[in-house]
Amino acid sequence: MSARIGRFYAIDGIMHSNMGRGDVGDMLVMQKFLIAMLFSLICYHANAVVVNDLYTVRTTVTDSSAEARNHFLPFALDQVLTKVAGAKSILAHHEVAIAKMHLDKYVTSYVYKNNPYGTYNLSIQFSDKMIAELLHKIGHTALDKNRPLSMAWLVINADNHSQFVGGGVHEDIAAQLDSLAQVYGIPLARPQLDLAERMIVREQDVVDFNWEPLRLAASKYHPEVIIAGKITEVDGQWHCEWQFSRGAQIETWQTISTDLNPQLDQMMERLATNLALAQLPKPQPVAVAPEVKRGITLRVKGITDLAAYAKINNCLNNITAIKRVEVKDIREDEAIFMLLSDGGKESIEKALNAELTLVADSSAVDIETDNLVYKANL
Repeated sequence: MSARIGRFYAIDGIMHSNMGRGDVGDMLVMQKFLIAMLFSLICYHANAVVVNDLYTVRTTVTDSSAEARNHFLPFALDQVLTKVAGAKSILAHHEVAIAKMHLDKYVTSYVYKNNPYGTYNLSIQFSDKMIAELLHKIGHTALDKNRPLSMAWLVINADNHSQFVGGGVHEDIAAQLDSLAQVYGIPLARPQLDLAERMIVREQDVVDFNWEPLRLAASKYHPEVIIAGKITEVDGQWHCEWQFSRGAQIETWQTISTDLNPQLDQMMERLATNLALAQLPKPQPVAVAPEVKRGITLRVKGITDLAAYAKINNCLNNITAIKRVEVKDIREDEAIFMLLSDGGKESIEKALNAELTLVADSSAVDIETDNLVYKANL
């Protein structure tokens, strides 16, 4: 007899007939070991998924009048901007409000189709060029349509008992997660939670953020980012602990609210921002004139999204006293730049103090005397 385990087969019938009861535990351990070995042999190459229809929105309207269509257009623009930029926070920008006053400039076509319910299926196509121009005004950028695959391991904690999200359990949360992935245009995989995966990963591995089995079981999906989430309900409040893993890098944070959905939304937008920052071009080394003094490190706190990063980066590049700006690191809530100037630290500090978008952080203590620490004032 052969038993199927996920995509793999464990042939144990003949062997089982020759084993005593005391050997069953050893057999299960051996099965788990063999499955782990098979998973580890899978070559790890992050998947890039093409996200189509980034600039298309589909809805149902009661009639084909301009009034019904125009009523929906502002919401359609919000949907496109969120999916293209991977951020809802930009929707509050005044440039978006201005764009909604001239939506005819942003739409290239409308297509109506009758449906059996006496209403119409409306498809609206937006101009990718106009959307790009709008994002540029906001200081944001578009995510590439070739987007890396992410994977989510989520566990619900209740009454000292943990359950995976998915696999027939907590399907309402799984459906909300899938819906948000579509809203942000993020290719998202969830584990099948079949026997093969369950022999490698336990609920407690997510609770403890034990990354070795999580990465191993995820390897067959080839994700670039793995999300682990521990969700606990206590006295009517949802406590969420999140971790992102991109290679060896781990990002950790917590959220708490009486409503779980906004926390899932916040997690998905943070993932989209993480992917957008990762696609920024890496600075290329440039020859430095001999008279240019050594670089000054600038830490800017309060950079929580891509728009804030773009504003600070543009600000630094427009300061004449700074000859070159290099991005050294982008962290959870700050960015670190290397600034080169032939006037040294004093000229850079003087120029930074004249900028309204940067405020010196007098409370910061840095062991490196040539380092500068500022706060974003956006």
